[in-house]
Order: sequence, then C-alpha cells, then structure tokens
Amino acid sequence: MWQDDQPKETRTIMLGEASALLASLSWTVGPLIATPAIKEIGSVAFSRSRMVVFVVLLGTASALFADWSRLTWDATFWAVLSGIIGLSLGDVALFQCYKMIGPRLGSLIYMSAAPFTIVLGWAFLGEALPLQALAGGALALGGIAIAVSRKEKEAASLAPEPGALVRGILFGLLGGLGQAGGSLLQKPALLAGVDPILVAFLRAVGSLGLFLLITKPTAFKQPLRLWKRIGLAGTVSASGVFFVSFAIAHTETGLAAILSALPPIMMLPVLRIFFGVRLSWVSWAATVLALAGVVLILTR
Repeated sequence: MWQDDQPKETRTIMLGEASALLASLSWTVGPLIATPAIKEIGSVAFSRSRMVVFVVLLGTASALFADWSRLTWDATFWAVLSGIIGLSLGDVALFQCYKMIGPRLGSLIYMSAAPFTIVLGWAFLGEALPLQALAGGALALGGIAIAVSRKEKEAASLAPEPGALVRGILFGLLGGLGQAGGSLLQKPALLAGVDPILVAFLRAVGSLGLFLLITKPTAFKQPLRLWKRIGLAGTVSASGVFFVSFAIAHTETGLAAILSALPPIMMLPVLRIFFGVRLSWVSWAATVLALAGVVLILTR
C-alpha cells in the first residue's frame, strides 16, 4: 500500500505555495471580469457592492468549515484593520487604477508595491536597503516604465481612459501600498493560529463596516445585470482573499508574495486567448523584467 513519506511540514508548505498560485489566478481573472462594471458605476460603488458578496461567501464558509477556537479580540482587531486598509482603501484605489488605465497596465503597476514598501521601510523604520533590493526595485520600475510607455492594442471593454495615464499610475501605487499593508496587518492573527477562512471573513467584515459607515444603504442598490457581474467577480476575488491568507499562514511571507504577484504574467495569455489581443514581445519582456525585480526584492 502506498504511503505518503513527505514530512507534514513539507506538505503544509507546498499547500501554502499552491494557495499563493491560486490567489494569483484569482487576481488575474477578477479584474478582467470586474473592469466593465467598474467603468460603469465607479470604483467606490463597485468595491462596496463586491464586499457584500465577500461577507456572504466567506461568512458562510467560516460558519461551515472554520475553527473558531483560537479567535481572540486582539486577532480580530488586526484582521478587521487589515480589511479596512487592504480591502477598502487599497481596493478602491486599485479599481480606480483599472478603470483609468485598464487591467493589463493596472496589474503591472500593482507590482510596484514591493519596491515602494522597501523604500518606506528604510525611511520610517530604519530598515536596511540591501544592494539586491535596490537592483530588484530598479528592474521592477524599469519593466513597468517600458510597459507603460508602449502603446498596445487593448480589448474594447478593457481599454484605458484617454489622458488618464498619470492619475491611473498614482492610484495603482496607492492600491499596491494598501494591499501590502493589508497583507502585513493580518499576519498577527494568522500567527496566533486563527483559521485563514475566518481571517479572510473578518477582513471582509472590516471593509464592509467602513463602507456602511461612510455611505448610505441605498448606495448598495445596483441593477440586476450588474449584480451578476459583481457576484461573479466577487466570488473569484473572495477566493483570492482566502488563498492569500492560507498562503501567508502556511509558507514564508516573501515566497507567498512572489507567487501571488504573477497576475501580470498570467494576464497576457488570458488577454490573447479570450480577448484576441495581440501584444508585442516588448510587453511580454517588460512584464517578465518587472516580475524578476519583485523576486529579487522579496528574496533579499
């Protein structure tokens, strides 16, 4: 009879890595589904409506499958704050970026969060800036600059807004920082042993709670045709939120960040196969260059 001779710790790490890859896939497909709706109703309206889907799906999963025994008030605080920073503020900025410059460039600029976070850590926390991190930052920003400067044919429903490149880049940077902050803030809850499904649910609750505080209930009203798209995009993205929480809980944070930073690479064949977009080799090379930079930063 066949027996699994892999150590339990090794199997757990492999599951964490696989989960990070699934998060990347979720965040590749999600923006492509969401962008037409974002263009129609705006990033704030889309984000708060999507968060309703998150809470329902992740709440149901938590009620059915999560282990609540390790949940504490301290862990709850960090998970909820993580949702406010990452899923509310970060996502609104990121979706505004997608709306302005499209998901291809938007997902690429999102990768700039890695070098930006390194610089902020040096400026405010006194963290060292190794040569490898500086080289990685230069590669990542260089790849992004090449991709942004090159005009490519885009799918009509995903095309950038005219004259919105600079503002879209700024929103992308803000979104990346928010997402990075959200990922770091959930770490204390995960280190305390709180179930990743439950952490993802609490993040969604924190985000939805902020939207309920700053918007009227009527603001959640959307046409049924849009709710179908919001529901589909929300389901895909909610899966990504869980997968990244599971990955951070079961493998090294840096490795999880690298493997979940693949959407710009994954998006190129998706655009080609499903949207018929022909991208030049320059765009492919620029994306690979940016990813290589991120890998250098996170493995410093």
